[in-house]
This record gives sequence, structure tokens and C-alpha cells, in this order.
Amino acid sequence: RKRRRRNLVAAGAGAGAAAEERHEKASLRVAEQLKRSRCLFVFWGWSEEGCAQSLQLASQAAHSLKDVASRSCSNFVRQSTKQAAILSKWRLHAKRFHSSLPSARTLWFSSIPRLDESRAISSIASRVEALRATPDASPESGVITVVLPVGLPGMGKSSLLERLYALGSQSAGFRFRQGVEEPSIRHIGSGEASVAAIAMLSSDGFTGAELMARGLDAAGRSSEELEGSRRKAANRYRAEVERFMSFVGADLACRAQAAADSPTAALAQYFLLLDKNHPPSGLKREAELLTAAVPADCRLQIKALVLNAQGCPKQFEALDQEEAREFGPWRYPWSPELVGECAARLLLRSSHGTLVGGEEAIAVLLSFLKLHHGVARLGAAPGVDVVHARCVSLEGDLVSWGDLRGDDPEAAWRRFEVRALMREALGLLNLRQFGDAGPAAPMVAALHKCLRASALHLPPDDLRRTHLDAVVHRLFPELLATSAQSMMPIAPPVTYVALSVEEHHAELQALFQQAVLAMGNQGDEQEDPFPTPPYLSPRLLHVTTLFLGGAARSEEHRSLLAASRKLFRAAACFECVVTHVVCVRGALACAVVDKVAVLAAGVPLDADRQVPHITLCTRLPWMPKHSNDVLSALVKVDGALDHQAPVGQDDGRWWPALEVGDTLVDVFVFRLPQPVKLPRTPLLLV
Repeated sequence: RKRRRRNLVAAGAGAGAAAEERHEKASLRVAEQLKRSRCLFVFWGWSEEGCAQSLQLASQAAHSLKDVASRSCSNFVRQSTKQAAILSKWRLHAKRFHSSLPSARTLWFSSIPRLDESRAISSIASRVEALRATPDASPESGVITVVLPVGLPGMGKSSLLERLYALGSQSAGFRFRQGVEEPSIRHIGSGEASVAAIAMLSSDGFTGAELMARGLDAAGRSSEELEGSRRKAANRYRAEVERFMSFVGADLACRAQAAADSPTAALAQYFLLLDKNHPPSGLKREAELLTAAVPADCRLQIKALVLNAQGCPKQFEALDQEEAREFGPWRYPWSPELVGECAARLLLRSSHGTLVGGEEAIAVLLSFLKLHHGVARLGAAPGVDVVHARCVSLEGDLVSWGDLRGDDPEAAWRRFEVRALMREALGLLNLRQFGDAGPAAPMVAALHKCLRASALHLPPDDLRRTHLDAVVHRLFPELLATSAQSMMPIAPPVTYVALSVEEHHAELQALFQQAVLAMGNQGDEQEDPFPTPPYLSPRLLHVTTLFLGGAARSEEHRSLLAASRKLFRAAACFECVVTHVVCVRGALACAVVDKVAVLAAGVPLDADRQVPHITLCTRLPWMPKHSNDVLSALVKVDGALDHQAPVGQDDGRWWPALEVGDTLVDVFVFRLPQPVKLPRTPLLLV
């Protein structure tokens, strides 16, 4: 029992440390995104003195919660026993955030905000004027292009990146391989280098070096030894990435001093090649880590280099249809023939830092393939551009899998036998034991035997080099080009436009309680029908006026969005009028807003939005969007949402077994005795 308690304490401490690390990374990431914007960051009341004053105010506000303006403040006031701990964590985040931002654009005030703090307000005003007079707070002087390959083992990503590194080195001022500087090979007298520095880091290279340091190799190591070497190699890999970013920052500082008299100096370009497999989740994580590590005054553009096939082998429609009937559609972004070609290349591989030919290599290949199950678009990640490289040939003398070159019936049958074994093995693989065939071992062994019997062919070295050189010369200019998508700050698309009623949360909560009371008077409700949890309120109480889902789908939506943007920039506020509260037993509750009043106020409202409303709470699997379905069903019921005539006893009425989609629910409609006006509701773009 004591040992179990100690383990639990240790696990809790580890989880706390991991949470702190996540919070720190999040703070650094947000600071990195904001430091390039022309903003003044004011930290007010985050000293020990200010936090003590905040706790004192919170204890006083506990006696008059109705006077607390925001929902977040009222939630904090209710946490009477945890206020000090919560505030200390918030203070830690504020200090970390403050230290991550440029000191020239931050202000730190010890005391809590007060309207009579004329000195503090004067400091803010003068700093804002100084920032406004500055033409550009942080001009960018460099661009870092990071290439992240997206492919499978055996596609030749290492060879392709080596060729890119060799081509870029011809015009680079500095070049680094695995963190070690190599002599420059740029021709003397060729003018200024087009690439300030180029670097290549290989994850497998670091792992192979760790194995060699322990006296092991790729063939004679155990899985535990390989895993330990990979962990050390991952730390070294990440450290070298950050080291290159530091070098870029130092080099830019030197260039800024040398070019102080030349304000129109060209952007310095830096090229980083990361030789590592990037599955969908890994690509997004790598982009986030790179964004957090990029130096100030430097723009980062990340390019996913998607490897794919060139050419197409002969197709057999009847066999394709038979396979689809047996196994279903192929749900992977690469064709089965390309996967078979990769497997053949792995079996022909004679030397590699971590993976040599054999059944284990095929199991690793299929495990990587399974990570891409259902992926429709390779390389898709926020802030990442996609560049396609068709570097694997499935035609001619460059093919390694002999059955792809043969047109005879025997080759076709062997090819589809390999495809069938591949399907069986993919269905049995367990990704929790990555690279271990496990229950799929018999299928992997049979697949290995079939491929070995298919006359594997090693293409001539000169032919492979010629093919790679042609691919690289097409790719290099496209990779170095500064993409408009990458160069612009990432602005998320508008999902919906809404009127924010968050400031009126106390009034809406009081109306909700009236409806619950009337609901109990007319039903058999003995307890609170909407307890928290499982019922949860939306993060922001609002009235949706236009839902876009990230894209304006019609001309009407585009015009409404343009009008909403204009009102948003003008800081326009409107008045909402609440007429009903609708409660759905076991599902959700919402407040109905008078549509006529919203249109009369000049709010751009989508014509398809029949009943404007405020979702008050929901319970899974119901979501806020389902309020539309409930209200659309009520509109079809005569008199259900009529706010000019009474609807029943105590101004509330049950509508049992109302059909909402495919579900029958009991709905209670509570008509307010008098419509409630919510003034000064601002328009938001979310």
C-alpha cells in the first residue's frame, strides 16, 4: 500500500511537471506569434502586491456575486479555497509571458488597475503614440526555409535530401551536416551567396552514431538497444535544430550591424533539411516546435516535401475489382504498387544506420503506412506549404520490384498475391507495438518470401543519379521560393459572426432559473433538471448571426461577411431582445432572441437563420448547433414561439414527443412575462 501511494505521488508529480512544460511551450509559442505584431503588452497587477489586492477584492465580491461583470470573474470568486493557488499559477504564466516578449513593447505595473491611476494611463498613452510613430516594430531580415519530407521508408528521401544539400552547398556561405560545420565549396568570385547557410540533420544518422558508440550496428542490435539509442538521438536531433536557429539569429545580428547604412538590404535565406519521416501527427508537432524556436526578426516557412510515384504500371481491372470485393477500397494515399516498390528497395538495401533488409524492414514499412490510413491530403498542416516530388519511378529500368516490369500473366498473379498479403498484414498490425509484426508475422514472412521470389532488381547507380539530379533541379527553386502563404502571418478564417452577450450572463442565468422553476411547476421535476456537470455552458454566450465554417459559400454570405467586418472595425454594438427560454429534457436549453428586433437594429443576419438564439447549456451528445434543429421543429408548431399571446399556464407549456430530426424529445417553452432587452452587445468575428 505504501509503495502504491509513493507511485501515485510520483505519477502526480510527473504529470504536474509535464503540464508545466506544456504551459511553458504554449506561452513561448504565443509570444513568438505576437512579438512580430505591432502591439503594446500591458501587465497590470501581477506582482505579489497586486495579487494580494486581487484576493482581497475577491473575498469582498463573494458577498455580491450579481455585481461581478464577467463569468470568468464570478467563477474565480466562487473558488474560495483555491483562489490563492489559481492566482499563483496565473502569475507564473504572466511572468513567463512577460519575459518572452520584447522589453521595448511591454509595460509592467505592480498595483491592480484603477481608473484614477493617471500615471499608469499616461505611460500607456505615450507608449502607444511612440509605437504608432514607428514605421515597423520588427522588420524581418531573414527567411528560414525548413524542408520536412513526407513519405515511406524506401522512397529514397535520404538520397533526395543529400542531392538537395549538395546543390544548395554550391551557393551557400555556410554549410552544416549533423551539426558540424563543413568547409564552404562556393566558387570564389561568384558574388554574394544566394543561400546564407544550409544545414542537414538526419534522425537515422544520429541513431546510427549512438549505436556505433555502443559497439552495435543495425543488424546486431536488440529492439531495446535500438529504442534507447533512438531516445538519445532524438534529444541530440532537437538540440541541433535549436542550435541552427541560434546560429541564424547570431548571423542576422552580424548582418544587421554590417548593413546599418543599407535599409534596403535583401533578406538572407537559410535552408534546413530535416531527414526524418513525418507522419500526419508528427508534421503538425514539428511545425509547432519549429515555430517556437525561430529567432526574432526572421520569417519561417515550412515546406512539406511529399514523395510520390512517377509513372504507372500496367493495370488489370478484373483483378482490381476482385480485390476490392474481398478487402474493400484501398484507404491509403500511396498505391499498393508504390508500397511494394518501397518494400523491394528495403530488401535490396545493404547498409543503413538503423534499418536493413528483412522481415523487420517490411513490418516497419507497413507500420508507417498504417499511420496514414484514411489520409486524403498529404502534408496538410497549419502554416505548412506542400511541394510534390515524384522521385520513385514505377516504369523502366529504375524499378526494383521485378513483377512491376513484367506483362506476363504469372507476374500479374504474383503482383496481386503481394497486394493481398499486404492487405492481410495491414489488418493485423498493432501500432501500439510499432515496427513489431506481432500477429501479422506470418503474413509479413509470406510477403517477404513472395517479394524475394519476384526477381528483385538493383538499378544502375549512374541511372539513379541522373534521375535524382533531374528531380532535384526541378525542386530546388520551388523550395527556396518565398510563398505568399508562408510569408503572411497566419490568420485563421472566420468560422462564425455573432453578437456577444457574455456581459449579460447574470441576467440570462436568472431567466434560465425562472424557466426551470416554471418547468418544475408544470411537470414532475423534483431536482435540478440541468445540473453542472453533465450540462456545460458554451465558452462564450452569443447570438450567431452568420455561420461560415471557415469559408463563405455563396455571394450572399460574402456580402454579409463584408458588412459584418465593417461593423466590427467600427466597434458597433446592438440591442438584443430575449422573448422565450426553451428547455429540452436531457439535452439542452437556449434563449430565443426576437428576429424582428435584430433586423431592425441593422445586424447583418443570415436569411437561413430562422430563429436567432443563445445556447445556455448542452449535454453530450447534444451540441450547441442542435439548438437550431430544436427551434426549427418548434417553428413548424403553430403558436409554440408566439411572444404576443400567452401559451399556457404560468406562461410555459410542454410540447411532448416533439420530432427533432430522427429523435423524439420533450420540450418546454417558457414565454417571458416581458421581453428582456440586452443592451450594448458587440459584434464579434470568431
